[in-house]
Amino acid sequence: MPKPLHIQAPDDLSAFAAFCAKPGFTAGTVVGHRPDGHLVALDPDRGITARCSLWWRSAPPLPAHRPGVIGHYAAGSSAAGSALLAAACRDLAARGCTLALGPMDGSTWRSYRLVTGTSPRPAFFLEPDSPQDWAGHFQVSGFKPLASYFSALTGRLDASTSAALQHNRQLTRHGIRLRPLDLENFAGEVRHIFPLCLESFKDNLLFTPVTEEGFAAMQLPLRPYLVPGLSWVAEHRKTAIGFVFAFPDILQAQRGEPINTVILKTLAVAPDFRGIGLGHALLAACHQSAHGLGYHHVIHALIREGNFSGRISAHYARPIRFYTLFAKEIRPT
Repeated sequence: MPKPLHIQAPDDLSAFAAFCAKPGFTAGTVVGHRPDGHLVALDPDRGITARCSLWWRSAPPLPAHRPGVIGHYAAGSSAAGSALLAAACRDLAARGCTLALGPMDGSTWRSYRLVTGTSPRPAFFLEPDSPQDWAGHFQVSGFKPLASYFSALTGRLDASTSAALQHNRQLTRHGIRLRPLDLENFAGEVRHIFPLCLESFKDNLLFTPVTEEGFAAMQLPLRPYLVPGLSWVAEHRKTAIGFVFAFPDILQAQRGEPINTVILKTLAVAPDFRGIGLGHALLAACHQSAHGLGYHHVIHALIREGNFSGRISAHYARPIRFYTLFAKEIRPT
């Protein structure tokens, strides 16, 4: 008979972070995300078998609920994960929360969602590549899908520039100019697009504002991976009203493959400029540049089903991976 698991606060955040850790995830990462608490499942013989952090003071808003968030989730078995999730829900209920969300590392600016369906294609750079059985841990614990997402892959990129030229002519009539992101002044470009990000994403599910300093801290580490010509900015009267942010899939090189795919991480268009083809123009600019640089495909990464980016992506790419964010109603105690 297996020995019972003990659920408790961790004694050592280094051991907490090291369990099932991926490169770059350390105790410093855990502390930097400012969770309100942590839990681990301990096996008397094997040590940590599951872990998570909890946020209840700064959880994202959701109408009609007081959410609590479960993040930094990892589990070595369904039994350990289920025991940990039950304890996490009890803890959040004791804090007055009415809904448990997960997995999410505090906010949608960080890693969140679980892989719930996939093609044979391997994980791509910066994808939340969780074991597929983790979704089952949430499901058997009574969690239901709150939101669904996908990543989509284009076919081989067409050398034709006709689509890009047509979009650019239309935008010119609106006084809009498209230009490549200036990587020599990347810090300045991050400041330039920051207000656009807040405006463009403010109506997204579970959106929380971030400071300019916090936004820069997330974007600046990506500079070494960026290639001139793949990321673009749209401007109207010198104000950023749209951008597309993309970089090569460096995980292909780590697998010993040629890098032939670009990851389109973010597409943003200011709400007042939607419906005039700006999103299509930005995608066309990225695709055209990627083709010119010798890449064969573009992955449109981590799109919420039914949103603005998803409707545009459907014209160019087919889904290769699916993800789910889960939620469970809980009763405050």
